[in-house]
Amino acid sequence: MLVFGDQIRTESPYENILHLDGALRQLVTTPPGIERHAELVGAFIEAGELAQGIADKHFSKVGCDARSEAADAAVTLLTRIALAVRVSWESGFARVLRVPEQEIRALRAVPLPDEIECKRAEGFALHSLYPESYLQAAAALDPGRPTRVVGIRSIGVPLAALVAAAIKAPPPVTLRPLGHPYFRKVAVAG
Repeated sequence: MLVFGDQIRTESPYENILHLDGALRQLVTTPPGIERHAELVGAFIEAGELAQGIADKHFSKVGCDARSEAADAAVTLLTRIALAVRVSWESGFARVLRVPEQEIRALRAVPLPDEIECKRAEGFALHSLYPESYLQAAAALDPGRPTRVVGIRSIGVPLAALVAAAIKAPPPVTLRPLGHPYFRKVAVAG
């Protein structure tokens, strides 16, 4: 029997950023190869859950999806890590980008909530969804003009960051759908 449901963890975004920073710094000294790439993807998934938690916390505070410094900074960091995943993948695991120090500093510099609720990225954890498949699919796109990527929270946050990294678009915006699964709506600030 399969049982699905949101697996929610209450976490400190400050601790998450500290752990993520350490994990990314360790990658620089890890030898090239599939193991390093797997660690990078793990950091990417963690950054996606952090970005989702920050965006959802702001949503619950204001009652709709609206821009926030914290959510924007988290998605920018996530997109930078998605770019690192892309570079590692396309180089056959030989290259890794520098630690995104500027993006980490920017996220640390904005006001963050004391606690966030992070949802497990079920697609990665339970459904054999590989980030690299989204990179490859998005790389086949030829937008021909500036493109804006939108991710539907929860798993849509990191997937949108991968697409944005693949097509060289700006960091994505994210939305949290509301309502019955067959009649979803979005609540967006005007």
